[in-house]
Amino acid sequence: MRTQQSNMIGHHEEIISTAREAFASGITKNVAFRRHQLKQLYKLLEENEAKFVEALRIDLKKSRFEAVMTEIDFVLNDLRSALNNLDSWVKPKFVSKCFVTLVDDNYIHYEPYGIVLILGAWNYPIQLAFSPLVGAIAAGNACIVKPSEVAPETANLIHKLMPLYLHREAYQCTLGDGACAQQLVSSPMVDYVFFTGSSQIGKQIYQTAAKNLTPCTLEMGGKSPVYIDELTYLDPKSGKFNGSLFETSVRRILWGKFLNTGQTCVAPDYVLCTKLVATKFMETARKIIEQFYGENPIKNQDYGRIVNSRHYQRLTAILTAQLEKKNDGAIEGAPGIIGGNFMIDNSGGYFIEPTIVLCSTIGDPLMQSEIFGPILPVLPITDESKAINLINSRDKPLSLYVFSTRANLLAKFREETSSGSICVNDTVMHLIAEALPFGGVGKSGMGSYHGKHSFKTFSHRKSILVRGFNPIIEWVAKKRYPPYSENHLKRMLRLLKRRANPLGITLKECYGLLCFMIGILLCYLYLSVPLLQVKF
Repeated sequence: MRTQQSNMIGHHEEIISTAREAFASGITKNVAFRRHQLKQLYKLLEENEAKFVEALRIDLKKSRFEAVMTEIDFVLNDLRSALNNLDSWVKPKFVSKCFVTLVDDNYIHYEPYGIVLILGAWNYPIQLAFSPLVGAIAAGNACIVKPSEVAPETANLIHKLMPLYLHREAYQCTLGDGACAQQLVSSPMVDYVFFTGSSQIGKQIYQTAAKNLTPCTLEMGGKSPVYIDELTYLDPKSGKFNGSLFETSVRRILWGKFLNTGQTCVAPDYVLCTKLVATKFMETARKIIEQFYGENPIKNQDYGRIVNSRHYQRLTAILTAQLEKKNDGAIEGAPGIIGGNFMIDNSGGYFIEPTIVLCSTIGDPLMQSEIFGPILPVLPITDESKAINLINSRDKPLSLYVFSTRANLLAKFREETSSGSICVNDTVMHLIAEALPFGGVGKSGMGSYHGKHSFKTFSHRKSILVRGFNPIIEWVAKKRYPPYSENHLKRMLRLLKRRANPLGITLKECYGLLCFMIGILLCYLYLSVPLLQVKF
């Protein structure tokens, strides 16, 4: 056992050392090289789509539709964006100047960190390994990817294909378990860690990385709540309930919940609404689940399975505990549960039926921890203030969903709650808006990525000031040199003082205006003073 562990450590050290040598050679910093590698990653996914779809079917019973849309094409879109924008991303960003640096150059240079370690997750094993890899390559880093061992078929395929398409030394893949991940993170030669997974493991990764002061992005989860605003669906004049609009809302919530069989970090975790809305929700949800998956979801090819026995046992245990609990908050006329069946099917898949449970208190078993499965608790509350108080009493969620058309209510949730993101009147869809950074806050994560934000995440923003030897500027600023005096101090403080700009004129425009005025002055002097006039 000790020999095996020693061999594993030696293997990891060799991988990191090889990546370090590749980065030190400067090859990954070359923009043409980055572009070529991004194209090769695109080719890897495009040419092996059928293999990836099959691997995801074996690991998660994921349908081809979800495999292509949420995994393969998600990364292809990241690649298209990076290839289209790489030249503009890598350009230095010139920033505003103060009076002292008026004639100098101030800019930010995007510099790669070095060796980036990407620890993927099992629920989206392609997306969560390759999407951050796109940003890391674009930023000029060398990378080590460790896919999750919980999705072994996909992990093995990634391990097999990466060296066939990408630079073998600069971009490597290694397989292993949690101990392997900890050993990689503990290396002082790793310059950045990108982790996706549970909060529990994320804390361990962060603690290990902190020993070497290695910066991290941690993409975790939490209980992402949904609030449904009753007044959005009630006609203010007639008081009638807008069933059509409500059905659209429920359909969007259930799609986000049951996507990938509920094994999505931003899946709606629980619903908060009034008793009226809860009753309507249970009625409408039954019909929509049947539209999605038919009368017998176990036979539906679009509905996946729980990834393994451990997660299946965890989910069925909390569901059973919930069903055994006396429901003191039952609503007359509303079913207490939709679905609720679970079994190991003929193929050995861990099946849990799409399930919605009407809860009574925040103390219910389903309200204790992130569910990460196809079970959705609905908790009736009186109004939005109670919902906000409940949300704020828990850890900050990765995403918050609000279904409402009232601007004042949306503003209230925006200002009075804290979450990684807010999506209004839909679920999950904010992940495809690449202009928006995606990430958590507090225990739901730290750091963000997607689109240009991925490039920034994997880049050190190096500040650069280039000063000239302008004699006028030197004459003005020479008061900083010893010997010091009170008079020099006053002049320097006056020079350095930050001032408001009520006219909205930038320092660059001030400099242009100053040059223009000096030109006018010189022309005036030339025309007014005979000694300055030269006759030809």
